[in-house]
Amino acid sequence: MRVEGTYQVPAPPERVWQILLDPAFIRQAIPGCEQLVQEGDGIYRISMRASLGPVKSSFTGQVRLDDLRPHHHYCMLTSAQGPAGFLNGSAAIDLAPKDGGTEVRYSGDVQVGGMLAAVGSRMVEAAFRKSVNDFFTAVTNQARS
Repeated sequence: MRVEGTYQVPAPPERVWQILLDPAFIRQAIPGCEQLVQEGDGIYRISMRASLGPVKSSFTGQVRLDDLRPHHHYCMLTSAQGPAGFLNGSAAIDLAPKDGGTEVRYSGDVQVGGMLAAVGSRMVEAAFRKSVNDFFTAVTNQARS
């Protein structure tokens, strides 16, 4: 599934960059995230709970940040597995000053397998978009504080 979107955050790119790369913030902002532990430079171990329709499961995996260009761009690669299947994703995140704040643009791909894939692509896409929206709402709220 291809995903992309933009969000306007009321803070300069330097502040948004700081928020997006803060593991403590990310852990509390990702819906269902229970643990995010740094294992190396730009590498994190993640554990989370997710529910998608009738499927509820825990997942563990890794998040890796690559191609970091401070205040402008980075790539995030995610892979997680659990009893209900797997989630794999890659995304490019770009920041640009706009209207006194920052436009955050993301684009990427998400693959799901196992029981997660069985619930249907529309439900998976709707749940993913809600999670992304919840995350960027948290980024906006953090930028305002």
